[in-house]
Amino acid sequence: MPVLMVLGNHDCYGNTIDNALATARNLTEGTRISVLENETKVFGDVRVVGATLWTDFEIEWGIKEEVSLPDRRKMAIDVCKRYMVDFREIFRSDWHETGMPGLLMARELITRHVTSRAFIEAQLAKPFHGTTVVLTHHAPSPRSLDPKFHGQETNAAFASDLTPTIRNGKPDLWVHGHIHRFIDYYEGSTRIVCNPRGYPYEREKNGFQAGFVINI
Repeated sequence: MPVLMVLGNHDCYGNTIDNALATARNLTEGTRISVLENETKVFGDVRVVGATLWTDFEIEWGIKEEVSLPDRRKMAIDVCKRYMVDFREIFRSDWHETGMPGLLMARELITRHVTSRAFIEAQLAKPFHGTTVVLTHHAPSPRSLDPKFHGQETNAAFASDLTPTIRNGKPDLWVHGHIHRFIDYYEGSTRIVCNPRGYPYEREKNGFQAGFVINI
């Protein structure tokens, strides 16, 4: 059985995103595992579009009075840089070019988000007579966010709002990770699913279903 995967943020710890991707592809070369990053695999009548889909830091936080988008994004980035481990454990991918090794910056993630989002939208715009699945690590909708973190700026590092992409592209299924609770809902005609095992202390608390299977 073929296995398709995308990298998550933890897979890049101690490395750059580019080097982590290269390592993953080297380790899986010649195996039944395919690592997707802005790539599509077709198996008969099933098309799988895959990307990590880093966030754009633009989602609303769900508070009563939202600040304007530029201010909201800046505030979210400032908070995420202070509290998210990614910004202390991942190195910037362009340090070889600049000669200045340093830690990950939000602008790299935003650039990667824009590239992945454009790729996904372009793939979904192509006619395909079969089932289309989108596979990402980060969530494509704020509806996937855990309610216990409602209103927190760090939600911007977990999801982006791709509702127009989903409703216009109409993939049959969107599978994502990163959110540490079981999720299964519909956005328009698209089923969105997350079935995370999570950290050891979250086992048997986050709804993870070990035998969960989706027929496509």
